[in-house]
Amino acid sequence: MKIGVCEICDKEIIPSKHKHHIDGDRNNNIESNFIYICGKCHRRIHHPGKKIHNKKMNNKEKTLIKKYSNIWYEKKRLRLQSENQGK
Repeated sequence: MKIGVCEICDKEIIPSKHKHHIDGDRNNNIESNFIYICGKCHRRIHHPGKKIHNKKMNNKEKTLIKKYSNIWYEKKRLRLQSENQGK
């Protein structure tokens, strides 16, 4: 079992367990579309503003969570918009 480090909070992780698709497209499985993160940080990206665990985030964690959350939501918005135009 390969051990890695969460790219947001530096916690030890098993990289194959949590990979976040940066562009929000689960079918886009090219390596450059992934960040390897722990489950807590993955939930924080998909649920920004929701209190997850009691640990306070440092500035690096806050910045990265906001960055990846914004990218994910914008790509999702554009994808839904495109799907609706095709109807």
